[in-house]
Amino acid sequence: STGIYEEYGRTRDSTSSSAGYGDGTVRTFNLSSVAMVCKMAPHSQAVTFLRYSQNGQVLVTGDTGGLASIINSETGLVMRVISDHKKSAAAVTSLDFSTLSPHWLLATADRRLSVWAADWEADTNKMIAWLAFPAPAFTPSGDPLDKQNVSSLPPSLALFSPLERDIIIYTGYGLLQQILFYNFKSRETVRKLDLAHWATSLDVIPNSNLIVLGSHDRLVTIMDYTSGSFQDYVAHADEISHVRYWEKRNVVCSGSGSSLALWNVKV
Repeated sequence: STGIYEEYGRTRDSTSSSAGYGDGTVRTFNLSSVAMVCKMAPHSQAVTFLRYSQNGQVLVTGDTGGLASIINSETGLVMRVISDHKKSAAAVTSLDFSTLSPHWLLATADRRLSVWAADWEADTNKMIAWLAFPAPAFTPSGDPLDKQNVSSLPPSLALFSPLERDIIIYTGYGLLQQILFYNFKSRETVRKLDLAHWATSLDVIPNSNLIVLGSHDRLVTIMDYTSGSFQDYVAHADEISHVRYWEKRNVVCSGSGSSLALWNVKV
């Protein structure tokens, strides 16, 4: 069957949205009429993540095998396939575009992350950093870690900081439950924030200096970007699959299974 994956990306005109599917297709829908306006087939495996560039002209999608496709969102044509993460065959768990520099990143479930410098007008992409975050030799439950089966581990989540240039905000399975602030230019961790739960989703609210996280424990956590102080909220009956800040409405959207919650940001 063709099951829709829960990740959506809004286009630059905010009148349409795209979704990735289990059959490797990506479909774009008009938000007013709910009609499908475009169908693309950039993958042979299930789509696990997608994200639009800041200007909406480029759509990057990732699949369960670690492949990423760079797509012209206006024509639907695949401009380039990124296969550097394919060897480990780990699913793409994060894609993001920097708002402060011409960079984008790709992270996979095996805790590997690549940073790319892009010139979309010249159709060029150059990898400038390859990162591998360590993990203990056992799972969160204490069982031996099977490096060939990382799908059951907490996902590798990464975003560019909208507040600090060259900083990646990363959380994933490791010895400790933490958020790392990593400078990919100097190749060092500049700050850490402790977490009470493994994160399943991650976003940043830049105008309020807040981080929002979802967890397996059904919690939506709002955390101060600098101090790490936090508040947990409950609104779902299952683990949080996605949290996303919507700047236009100044709300946070959290998703879990078939339930959706909107949170007003008043800080």
